[in-house]
Amino acid sequence: MPAVRKIRSAQAATLHPSFQVDYDSNVWTFAQTTVGQQREFVTVDWAIPVARGELLTDYKHRGLLDELKCYLKTSIVDDTVRMTVGSIPSTYMGVRELVKFMGEREIRTLFDISTAVSWEYVEGLEEQYIMAGGDVGRDRAWTHSTAYKLIHPLTQIYELADSLRARGGQAPCEAPFDGRKTYDVVTGPLGLARTGGLLPIPDEISVPILTYAYEWIEHGSEDVIRLQAEIIPMLIDARSAKGPRRIICLREIKRHIEEFQMSPIPGTLTPWHEPLLATDRIDDAGDEREISGTQALRRLILMTQSACSTLLQACTGIRAHELIGLSLDHDPTLQHGVIKSVTSLDGLMEVFSICGISAKREATRHEWTAGLRPLGTKHMPIVLKSIEVLVRLMEPWRALSGSSTLMLSFSHAKSLPSGADGVGRMTANRNSLLQREFAVEALTKKRGIEMTQAIYEVRSLRPQRWRITFAHYVFRSKPELMPALRTHFRHMSEQITDQGYIGNDAALLENLEGERVMETSRFLVQITLGKPIGGGPAQRLLMQHAESMAKALSVMDGETLIDKAVAYVKLTDLRIWTGTYASCLIDMVPDRSSCNPHASLLTVRASPDFGVRSPGLCAGCKCCIILPEHRDFWEDRLLKNQTIVQADRINSKDQRSKIAMSRIVQSRAVLKMISKATGDASDRSGGS
Repeated sequence: MPAVRKIRSAQAATLHPSFQVDYDSNVWTFAQTTVGQQREFVTVDWAIPVARGELLTDYKHRGLLDELKCYLKTSIVDDTVRMTVGSIPSTYMGVRELVKFMGEREIRTLFDISTAVSWEYVEGLEEQYIMAGGDVGRDRAWTHSTAYKLIHPLTQIYELADSLRARGGQAPCEAPFDGRKTYDVVTGPLGLARTGGLLPIPDEISVPILTYAYEWIEHGSEDVIRLQAEIIPMLIDARSAKGPRRIICLREIKRHIEEFQMSPIPGTLTPWHEPLLATDRIDDAGDEREISGTQALRRLILMTQSACSTLLQACTGIRAHELIGLSLDHDPTLQHGVIKSVTSLDGLMEVFSICGISAKREATRHEWTAGLRPLGTKHMPIVLKSIEVLVRLMEPWRALSGSSTLMLSFSHAKSLPSGADGVGRMTANRNSLLQREFAVEALTKKRGIEMTQAIYEVRSLRPQRWRITFAHYVFRSKPELMPALRTHFRHMSEQITDQGYIGNDAALLENLEGERVMETSRFLVQITLGKPIGGGPAQRLLMQHAESMAKALSVMDGETLIDKAVAYVKLTDLRIWTGTYASCLIDMVPDRSSCNPHASLLTVRASPDFGVRSPGLCAGCKCCIILPEHRDFWEDRLLKNQTIVQADRINSKDQRSKIAMSRIVQSRAVLKMISKATGDASDRSGGS
């Protein structure tokens, strides 16, 4: 089929669920799928400057335009990529630079990009960003992140060559960058290392903030809710009044707010908050402004919401977009639609979880442990109290706007909303600004420092850092909780939690190593029992060596079997690598690794290649053992791919996704192995 006819055929095909745009349009608009983002839509404007005042949409460049449109659509709908809406802006950024480069070199088609030309592209980008660092109004920093975003589209286009040509598109005639991966190019020839990531919030900042937030919610939240309930009817009356009557009503509202008596802190005569009298405050721009009356109440409401969001993120590690996405209609069977309660296995405790949607890579259901209490008691963990306060505090504004989200924002700059247009959605940026404002007040009150000093100290405070702070707190408290922390964060790789969150602190790394020793030791003890402990290719190997392992442990020093196992692990320097979807025995059988085929050649301890490791690869690797604790991942994987297949049946004329189908088959097989090993008759790997 001629290329033009193939492209037209691709355009006419049934739209993919993630590609609901007009292919022929010069502006593609996608609805944002990650909640809490500043912009609700992502726009791709194909009128990209080429060279000499020409645009990609000009007739002479229509061929290249069609190739790039084909690439972007393919990357969204192709099973091997399935690019999310959140990744489109960075891809578009790289496409713009590629178009500019091709225009300057008068390259008309992607096919004409050779290996040599690809290196010229990289050199040009590096020179452009380094030499133009002084441009006003644009961040020209040549960093790992920037380079990756700009280079990756070209690498990805070549990787999709077969799919693109099947749809009438094009790809480079030779592998860009000598066939090297984008990450390898950025860290190798360009020498751009990834930064260490976000650091935990220092104790001198986090402790005062969390203490102040806790006291605000425990001692003051009822006052805020009560004052708001008293003022709203008065505002409705004032807005319906006219002339002198309206002025009298507004004065009465101001007086009521200023004379409102704040409750004392339990055990003292000191109010938890000063009266809401007229006061001057410094905003983010450094301008001084007076706050009084309804403006003071408005600020009190928003600060209460910030206290709740701070506690929720700091005490659970929930991301900003996950928190903002919590909705009271998420699940009608749960308390407030988001709180789940179960009894602990020993029947002594009631364990609470927050249920919602996580969309770091794609939208998936997730649960965050939110606290526990002795069964039958009325104690409310602070995380649940924060949810309860948010539900009640924002209820009038949900009713006004028709929204069901847990958190909201006020759209107008002053007073309280009078209509639906005055209530807006919360965004990650707005949440960050409000948390910093709350933090400034916390530091001035708890540490007694000047406001200017407090503003300086919280300048780099970001909600995401509460997640890192939470991880450090859990790990410092008890290193043995690291496996539970990985599960709580639902990290695909232990490397993300261990290296990305714990960092390089020597004392913490020593604790982390101790936790790995204990984890490996417990695993070896299970092996000696001679019973199946899980599924996967390595299970048969473990059964064969159960007796020899028992003999090896019996001669070690130690009072208990676990003590003997620890001694054995330290003597042999053996480690088991754990993860969300499988555990790896590469240190025991390095020559059988699928992700790291050269592991047996190493003179040091072998470890998985985290850049290659994946659920599909591990499930067939002879180093892999899949344990009962991995069941949740494989059940989620099964359900997710069943959903993909079902969507393809509806939207793609009943054409099944081959990749999704293979993952369904694999997930069912894994779940059956786990059930067989554990003697669990409730096989949850049923048909699609």
